[in-house]
This record gives sequence, structure tokens and C-alpha cells, in this order.
Amino acid sequence: MNYLKTKHSTLGILANLDLNYIEELHGVRDTFLTIDQIVKKQNLSYDQVKIIMSSLLANEEIRYYNSGNNFDASGYSITNKGIFAYEDKKYLRIATERVRTNWSFYISLVSFCGSIIAIIISLQK
Repeated sequence: MNYLKTKHSTLGILANLDLNYIEELHGVRDTFLTIDQIVKKQNLSYDQVKIIMSSLLANEEIRYYNSGNNFDASGYSITNKGIFAYEDKKYLRIATERVRTNWSFYISLVSFCGSIIAIIISLQK
């Protein structure tokens, strides 16, 4: 499982809920999802979703909404920071930047080894 893609898709689900919310047509309950709903929509295990949600909570990209003692009216909703992260494809860019960094490292390593071999060959002549 790619956690970065899953974070992006989770933000997408929450962003769609938030952006499609019309106050006259929906209740407040329609602006957030529970962990169980996210597990069903993402086809992931409960533990994986909890890890992803805790990471998004730590980055303040989502918030936990709880309306008192009514457990039916609690869940996660997206913040403005989360909408910006989704629109900017933050987590997808992180994945491509990691790949680019790894390739840069390997290319530098091969260049270094090639330079060492060239120096050794030139010293032997």
C-alpha cells in the first residue's frame, strides 16, 4: 500500500464532501466521515486508516468533529490546509520527489565510480 497516494485519496474524499456541501440541502453530519466509512471507501484495514488519519491530524489537514455525547454525530472533516494540500497534490509530489532524489543519488554514485576508474586508468599509463 502506498501511504502517500492513500493520504491524497483520503483528502480527496473529504474535500469532495466539503466542496459539495450546501447548507440549505445538507445537515452538518454530511460534512464529515467516520473511520468506518473511510475504511469502506478506501478498502483498507482499520489500522491503516487510523495511521493515515493520525498523520493528517498531526499536519492539521483534517480535524475531528464531535458534537457532544452524541457518538453518531462525530467524525473527520477537512480543513482549508487539507484542501490546499489536496489541490496542490502535496503527497503525490512528495512521492515523485523521493524517486527523483534516489535517482540523483545513484547517478552521482555511478559518476563518482566512473571518475575513480578514469583516474586509476590514467595513473597506470
